[in-house]
Amino acid sequence: MKIKNIKEGKSTKDLGAVVDRFRSKDSEVGMNDFQNVVIRIPGNITAEIPEDKNGFLFDSGSGRVYALNRTASFIFSKIRSGVALSDIVKQLSTRYDVNQQIAVSDVQDFLYQLRELGLGSTE
Repeated sequence: MKIKNIKEGKSTKDLGAVVDRFRSKDSEVGMNDFQNVVIRIPGNITAEIPEDKNGFLFDSGSGRVYALNRTASFIFSKIRSGVALSDIVKQLSTRYDVNQQIAVSDVQDFLYQLRELGLGSTE
């Protein structure tokens, strides 16, 4: 799953703490790690995400445009709607017929990219 950006973004510290815990090499990430974690997208980020297709994000603050693949579009649309990460993992697993660990990994990778681009924070 990829987010392609035109320019390098800033990191988001709150989301960074969540992502760093998930990306620790000493432990595997599981569904329990996503319980009660909700990611918030800043108001200056707008999205164009067609149903089940690639999408785009626009950051009106920086003028940057980001391209999302189909999986990233699905995850972003759920995050934007306020869906908890644990529920996103379940929906991703069902929608794309992948096992739960692959869905966890996809969400984990997406969160890492959000952090690196400065596009999200946690509650």
